[in-house]
Amino acid sequence: MLSIDDIVRLYYEDVSIEFLKRRSNGIMGEWDYPRVLIYENNLRSEEERDITLLHEFIHARDEVIRGIDQKMGEMDEYGCTNYEEVEKEAFETYQNAPEVLVLLKELYNIKSQSKPLKTL
Repeated sequence: MLSIDDIVRLYYEDVSIEFLKRRSNGIMGEWDYPRVLIYENNLRSEEERDITLLHEFIHARDEVIRGIDQKMGEMDEYGCTNYEEVEKEAFETYQNAPEVLVLLKELYNIKSQSKPLKTL
């Protein structure tokens, strides 16, 4: 699982988050060193945004901390490697270690949505 130590280290390694309106192929987020990009209009809920944040931070951890090249493993049509494995880890972190997401939101000043995200 993604850890608090991972989030702190990525923060001090200057990993940033950019919230953008959309990407035409429908992806919700991507890791583009040194940025996590989140496409708000492609998300249906705050929970989906939070899991997407964790998913992209797992990619960041793998590259920045563990030194694993992004291109290892099979890429899907959106350029994501090991999607199922990363998504499973993101969901496990979301369910079993909510403090990781709380810290990530605090460090990056991410607020809860006052209104629902757009429905696709």
